[in-house]
Amino acid sequence: MTLENLQKAKWTNLTQGIDYISIQKASKAISEKDSFILTLKGAKRGEADPIEVSINEASTALPDFLSNTLKEHLTKSKAGYLKINLTELLKPSSLTGQVYMTGDYTEPFSFSKDSAILITIPGILSASFISKEHAKKKYLTDGNNDWSKVLDENPLPNAIEVTLENKNWTKESLDKLESTIKEKIAIASDFVYPGLLFEKSDSYYFFEYKRF
Repeated sequence: MTLENLQKAKWTNLTQGIDYISIQKASKAISEKDSFILTLKGAKRGEADPIEVSINEASTALPDFLSNTLKEHLTKSKAGYLKINLTELLKPSSLTGQVYMTGDYTEPFSFSKDSAILITIPGILSASFISKEHAKKKYLTDGNNDWSKVLDENPLPNAIEVTLENKNWTKESLDKLESTIKEKIAIASDFVYPGLLFEKSDSYYFFEYKRF
């Protein structure tokens, strides 16, 4: 199929960020010994027409990642085409954000009270406390330098991690959620979340695949 035909074709969703068209059914179940040959056909970027691109323009790790994904999900096809949206592919499967606090939880059950308030806000499913001590341990585990020799206090904030509903969030809806959180929780200072939560893209890579 040409790039123009691939752009206009009817695709079936395989998994997050990956659509496919099967042109040959598999005669046997997939096994650990099976592999996929992936050929980059081209790319469509925004409103522009599809163009041929080199494999270097895609992540060098992408073919291996796609091959593993296909072995996991594409069990009934031997050959066909893939349409990859990298923005969707890289989005976290779990939608979470962190509410930073401007102080310590000194009163008994104060976190439980804030947690109970947070889960009443539309869009928030659960909440869990991350102390500044726990945040420091993770910071050091990630290979960062210990600041204890130059700072008397831990500069990291206490935080509450919230799990969000799996829906199409936008920057506007997340900004509104932050405003609601600050209205409900007096010591909430910031609400941070991965930018990929709301980024959208109509750019795609097209691949041909063959299983052998």
